[in-house]
Amino acid sequence: MKYKKIMIIIISLTVFLGLVITILPEAVRYIATKALRQQGLEHVQIEDIDINPFRAEIVIKNIRLELADNVVLFLHEACLEKDWKPL
Repeated sequence: MKYKKIMIIIISLTVFLGLVITILPEAVRYIATKALRQQGLEHVQIEDIDINPFRAEIVIKNIRLELADNVVLFLHEACLEKDWKPL
């Protein structure tokens, strides 16, 4: 009985973490797009966001920002990295 509860908890945590890792890039894209539009940009396009929690890295690909039919900014790739502190 105790073994069954532990297995249910482990499986539930694994499924939850899998969902978070799967949904997180889309949530970041939505929040970034919404924030940039609130700053006055008319068209915001972000092609892809890759999040690697093990390397503490976020890569945003093909960012295109437009204002009044003029491209204000186009980045092929932006990479945000955080160095882990030594143990």
